[in-house]
Amino acid sequence: MWFQAPPRSDVVKSLQNGIALNLLGMGAAILGMQATVGFLVAKALTTSANPYYQGIAPGSSPVLALDVFLVQVKLIGCSV
Repeated sequence: MWFQAPPRSDVVKSLQNGIALNLLGMGAAILGMQATVGFLVAKALTTSANPYYQGIAPGSSPVLALDVFLVQVKLIGCSV
């Protein structure tokens, strides 16, 4: 019931594929975080023209402190 070790070339190829896939995933995560921060900044800039929530359309919501906190938590969670 002894198993033979896989050839070295197969192990190296598997490791290279795994590293490439991990780097691709990290790049996608960074792009996603940038999109989230960009959306939050754009939302903050567009709602800052209406102080004290005056004149805001019923369908839109202003940027709250919770939005900024959630982005910070997401960034810290991805960096750990």
